Amino acid sequence: MISIGISTFMWLLIKLSKDYEVEISLPVSYINMPKNMTVNQSADSVIRIKLTDNGFDLLSNSITSPFRSMTLDLNTFKKKKITDNKTKYYVLCYSLEKELKKTFNNPSEINQIKPDSLVMVFENLASRKVAIIPKIHTELAPQYQLSEDINISPDSILIFGVKDDLSKISQIYTEEKEFKKVNKNIQTKLNLIIPQHITSQKNHTELNIKVEKYTESELTIPIEIDFYHKDSIKIFPRDIHLKFAVSLENYHKIKPDQFRVIGIRDSIVPGRIDLILDKQAENIRVLDYSPKMAEFILLK
Repeated sequence: MISIGISTFMWLLIKLSKDYEVEISLPVSYINMPKNMTVNQSADSVIRIKLTDNGFDLLSNSITSPFRSMTLDLNTFKKKKITDNKTKYYVLCYSLEKELKKTFNNPSEINQIKPDSLVMVFENLASRKVAIIPKIHTELAPQYQLSEDINISPDSILIFGVKDDLSKISQIYTEEKEFKKVNKNIQTKLNLIIPQHITSQKNHTELNIKVEKYTESELTIPIEIDFYHKDSIKIFPRDIHLKFAVSLENYHKIKPDQFRVIGIRDSIVPGRIDLILDKQAENIRVLDYSPKMAEFILLK
């Protein structure tokens, strides 16, 4: 067994002392991408190198190759204008031979590098301002109402991308969220759903929901008309009953003179007027009013 072991070791030494050729794949990454441009055509992410070296070094390179990589600086690439919007960045791989030799501890010879060149095509970014649409579902708790309209900030955003891609986008949606039995103000962030190949100034917007507790109340509002003098006409009924919701804070501030109901003469039915709520107090929500129409007679 000792003799076999010695023989095997000697045979291995003889074999590894000879020169061999092997192909190794090397991952490549890129830095210093041009600003205000987007990748239209990507370069290869792997370079394949055929090396000739003695067996010992090749064995070492083969073992360590999964942990090796190369970073290329696009500032060192050559540039060529393709169109007004497109620019090609490229480098011939044979020019990387010196750097590759350092990466693989100066092998005897590099026989082949594939691909022959690394090419990236960049396209100038266009910009467009689009509205943000919140995808939310809100359910208020009993006896609560919105104190003001639900709003988001910002409500629009500047997006960047290829002109053809931007032309297809008129709005950006937020993530979908549901708020149930809301009984207090909500302030939270909503992530934006940005399409692929598009970038934006921000990736979220701020949602604000303000609520208040309310009570229901009723008022009697007189009907006003302007197509006859009030002393020459009699209306049946003379006023409406208005039902509305108001916050507890504003309840005692609501007065009848903050409302106005006008009667408009019906063009089809003689002696009838349609009733319209022309003015109302601020910070209330009208639930209903009745009647919606009235009758009138002329006084002699």
